[in-house]
Amino acid sequence: MQIHFNQSLAYQLEAIQSVVDLFQGGNRYDSVFSVAKANEDLFGKIEKGYGNDLVISETRLLENLQEVQARNGVGLSDSIRKSDLQYSIEMETGTGKTYVYLRTIFELNKVHGFTKFIIVVPSVAIREGVKATIRQTREHFGGLYDNVVFRDFVYSSKEVSQIRSFAVNASIEIMIINIDAFNSQDNVINKPHYETGGIPLRVIQNVNPIVILDEPQEMESENAQSSIKDLNPLVVLRYSATHVNKVNLIYRFSAYDAYEQGFVKQIEVAGMQAANDSNEAFIRFYDYDPKKQDIKLELDVLKTKGKVERKVVKCQVGDLLEDLTGREIYRDYTIGEISVVNKRWQLSFTTVADRLFLGETLGGLSVEAYQKVQIYKTIEEHLDKELFFAGREKKIKVLSLFFIDRVANFRSYDEDGNKIDGKYARWFDEAYQRLRQFSKYQILFELPSHKETPLEKIRDGYFSQDKGRMVDTTGQTKKDDSTYKLIMQKKEELLNYDNPLRFIFSHSALGVGWDNPNVFQICTLNESKSEIKRKQSIGRGLRICVDETGNRVYDRSINTLTVIANETYEEFVENLQKDIELETGVPFGSFQADYFSNAIIDADENGKPVMLGEKKSEAVFKA
Repeated sequence: MQIHFNQSLAYQLEAIQSVVDLFQGGNRYDSVFSVAKANEDLFGKIEKGYGNDLVISETRLLENLQEVQARNGVGLSDSIRKSDLQYSIEMETGTGKTYVYLRTIFELNKVHGFTKFIIVVPSVAIREGVKATIRQTREHFGGLYDNVVFRDFVYSSKEVSQIRSFAVNASIEIMIINIDAFNSQDNVINKPHYETGGIPLRVIQNVNPIVILDEPQEMESENAQSSIKDLNPLVVLRYSATHVNKVNLIYRFSAYDAYEQGFVKQIEVAGMQAANDSNEAFIRFYDYDPKKQDIKLELDVLKTKGKVERKVVKCQVGDLLEDLTGREIYRDYTIGEISVVNKRWQLSFTTVADRLFLGETLGGLSVEAYQKVQIYKTIEEHLDKELFFAGREKKIKVLSLFFIDRVANFRSYDEDGNKIDGKYARWFDEAYQRLRQFSKYQILFELPSHKETPLEKIRDGYFSQDKGRMVDTTGQTKKDDSTYKLIMQKKEELLNYDNPLRFIFSHSALGVGWDNPNVFQICTLNESKSEIKRKQSIGRGLRICVDETGNRVYDRSINTLTVIANETYEEFVENLQKDIELETGVPFGSFQADYFSNAIIDADENGKPVMLGEKKSEAVFKA
């Protein structure tokens, strides 16, 4: 399958044009410089290098900036320095941010003649996502821009000669580089190298590249920002859904805009909570630190207005759980001693005979019981969605994504290295076999794609490997490279209706940078609720779905993402809002001081609208 891209989406064209218009009135010309050509005698020859340059006054740059900002309804900047041109573009997750900045490259070349671009990414996952999008859009952009010649490559310290080509080629050059590859003096890029006839970074500086930051909020440290400036960029374009610093914001396509205009899926939450679960004493032996002798228990604690919240509480031997929770149902529980039984920590109580091993639960539903329900519910929602789509003329592949925090919970190995199903895989198989017996799903299981398909082909995990075994990783290691490539290269293959794989298990660390438009269910099986950010996990399934021909299906009745959370609905929504507030710096139920900046208060002699402006907006805000 080949995913098709819409060249006429208004919000994307507005974002692209906003960048192009920043340089109107300037005179662009090639910056030509010398590049020493290394050869065997070490003296080298001289080659011509081509870079970006622009002749334009700061006054005109500010006028262009303010005109673009006024047009797009964002706050107006008071000043700008030509020596540090940075602009921010805010686009909600799932609305084609990567497509927009790639197309902006071609438009900047077409209108202004710029040829040298560097895309800086904070992680391997995002790097692989950029590579995949370039691969998917190559033919699309070729048709839009008369098959203009361009070359893209990922910087590697083992192939420094790529930097020479980047400098001496006169056509469009796109370098993709991870921030960690040039933010230290120990990096190869900062040391003399025979293949570039000097220090590779110096060659890049002469190019005067246009730098594009993908997810700049991940690169806001003083060291990262200093390293980006060391690239000697002509301009820095910052693209993100969750900016920390909105430096010269020129365009905003917010989560609200995306939802209202139907460019992301709707979200529904299936929270997990048993009826009357908080009316009996619930205790989970959560953690123990033998050095500090700190005990952590998960308990149902009384909060304000009589609300009960399940939370982890730090305790000591002798503590009364009734005092810690404010609830009488715990009056019989006083923490006794911690001992080692069969090489496991065990907690006892002085007033009752109950004992708990580390990780075990007393009362209520156990964590495992919740997780079994989550898996069952995810499969049920998945099959219901497939049933809903069954009568459509064009097929839509349905995918479900499970986030887990330990690979061993899905896949482990015996002493001989043979694969063994973990508990999640076993619970999945049990639930799937139960649900496939339901009469309402029989029409599905008569289809060639479902009939007698082995379960191991229906569900699989994307995990990093070490010596042939799947392992837990941080998502930032060399071991993760092959995993990301596998995920991104199989993106279109997963959308093929005849491919039986429909349920994907992913290590939580591998969530960022991977998404698929046909993920309709996301299940968070993480044993720790805070293991992965809610907004981050939801972002993996926000894109509008595609049918079997690779075309987007803009139908609200179809595009709903169901989140099966390991929290109640109220908890999930509250914490999701906290995640968004933390990332955006904008509290729910409030607005910012610059929100009135673009209120039209008059017209000039030419009939052009006059805006209130940022300073007067702040005055109105304060008033």
